[in-house]
Amino acid sequence: MKIHRSDYYIDEDDEVIERGKKRKHKILRVFMAIGAVIAAAAVFVLLFHTRKITVTGNEYSTQKEVQAWIQKDKLSYNTVYTWWKFNYTDAKQLPLVETMEITIKSPWEINARVYEKSIVGYLDFEGTHVYFDKDGVVVSRTTESIEGVPCIEGITVSQEKIVVHEELPVKKTTAFNNIFEVAQAMEMNKLSADRMSISDAGEVTLYMGNVAAALGSDNFADKVAQLPPIMEKLQQNYPDQAGTLHLESYSKAHSSISFTQE
Repeated sequence: MKIHRSDYYIDEDDEVIERGKKRKHKILRVFMAIGAVIAAAAVFVLLFHTRKITVTGNEYSTQKEVQAWIQKDKLSYNTVYTWWKFNYTDAKQLPLVETMEITIKSPWEINARVYEKSIVGYLDFEGTHVYFDKDGVVVSRTTESIEGVPCIEGITVSQEKIVVHEELPVKKTTAFNNIFEVAQAMEMNKLSADRMSISDAGEVTLYMGNVAAALGSDNFADKVAQLPPIMEKLQQNYPDQAGTLHLESYSKAHSSISFTQE
């Protein structure tokens, strides 16, 4: 039996048309996918646009300094990028900041929780303030003063070069232990001093206004704890009287404290 070819033949023009339709649909799907990505990116950029930065935990660095540091990066306009940068990369920090934790409060607002370095004092060196921590490591060197941080006297730098983030080049590093203990006790008792001097024997003296408090070389926590009520009484009874409080021998067994007027 003879079968005519036209019974099963598919026109080549119809096949070309069909392929063309499929290609157009494929191209259309690609463009739709690209459009969706662009739209999502636009929403991401416009919605997660940083408009407000709240700073907490800062004591030495000002709020404006922290905000300016965060916004220094050209991509910091995006809240998600800023969150990722400071939480998951080795982002460079402000000189006085140990680390910074960023949380997103809303698509347009972030909170920067600042954890600052532990500063116990500074040295006057060649017209600059050299701030250092409890281990004697230089935190910052600047001409600006940080409120509440005392000038430390009696520590001699053994060489001219001072490098930030490295230990102070001094002969007696044990002095930092006493300085840190006193600084810690002052913080607990909400005290501040203008200056703190330390002798070769490790004896510490605090200078608060026109009153000096000689603390000796040990038992600093108990001695500093006595200062707030004593300073209050001195201000009430002798507001302009300069002198020295002698706490060198103070202890729970020997609680006598004397004041020598100048």
